[in-house]
Amino acid sequence: MLDKQLISGSLTREALYALKGYTGHMPSIGKASLCTVPPGDGGDVLLLPGFLENDRFMRSLAESLKTLGYKPHFFEKGINFFPPKKALRNLEEAEARLDDIYFQNGNKKVSLVGHSGGGLLSLYLAFKHHHKVKKIIMQATPTRISLVRGECQAFLSNLFMRCNKNHPVISDPIVMRGILESIGTVPTTSIIDISDPAVNALTCVLPNIDGAQSIVINGDGHVGILANLSAHILTGHALAQPWDPVKQSGPKLNLEALWAAGVNIDLAATREAQNRVANYDEVAILNDLIEGKGRTPAEVVELRR
Repeated sequence: MLDKQLISGSLTREALYALKGYTGHMPSIGKASLCTVPPGDGGDVLLLPGFLENDRFMRSLAESLKTLGYKPHFFEKGINFFPPKKALRNLEEAEARLDDIYFQNGNKKVSLVGHSGGGLLSLYLAFKHHHKVKKIIMQATPTRISLVRGECQAFLSNLFMRCNKNHPVISDPIVMRGILESIGTVPTTSIIDISDPAVNALTCVLPNIDGAQSIVINGDGHVGILANLSAHILTGHALAQPWDPVKQSGPKLNLEALWAAGVNIDLAATREAQNRVANYDEVAILNDLIEGKGRTPAEVVELRR
């Protein structure tokens, strides 16, 4: 449980930096800079804010992506409440925003960058519309929902689960299993902050497969990661990483080289997090839930059509 000082102090400070669009304000940014990131290809990037956030939280990241040569687009739907009563509207708005950008740019694939709950929206969009999505970069996004519900709960994770227990992306195991099984069909990067007081790092670790990579950094907390230069640099590198959509394969980021260049990657924590969840099969747990509910895997195919 977070103490009162952390809730009133640290989180407020992080939100202030993200809202004002500051970049590289913290001492933990290391020696790296955006100049070390390969130039962007001019591609479109949809920024999806997290739970209880709006587009202002994404301004700092948007400026960095613009500097790198990408075309960032905001969600433009106000505060992302993500509540059960508005869940379907929330998903429909995200799908409509993706469609707008996709059709306006001549049917070119759109990359998605989501923070926290916005990362879950990114995965859902790639699950339903994989032919429209180029890459996914998630920041502080819990994808191992059974861990979030269990011993790894942190303050905001608990609040998020309470508020969204009936949300179709989270509460329906058939949807969540389809989402997890589709990771890797669209290259997905999870950037995790080891100092995040709201989301436990283990809940954000992706399966160690082609097309998926998890990176732990020494950042600035759950909201502060949005204005953290190392997170911006890794986002830029992930967007520029080559990928063969036919073979569904491509090289992963060289974390040792990026660390040597000054990016604040915690190499030991990255390895440990991956090892700790290596034998934790989230899909198998969801299968048990599905069988208990009498659901069938064929429904995944129907959802994705």
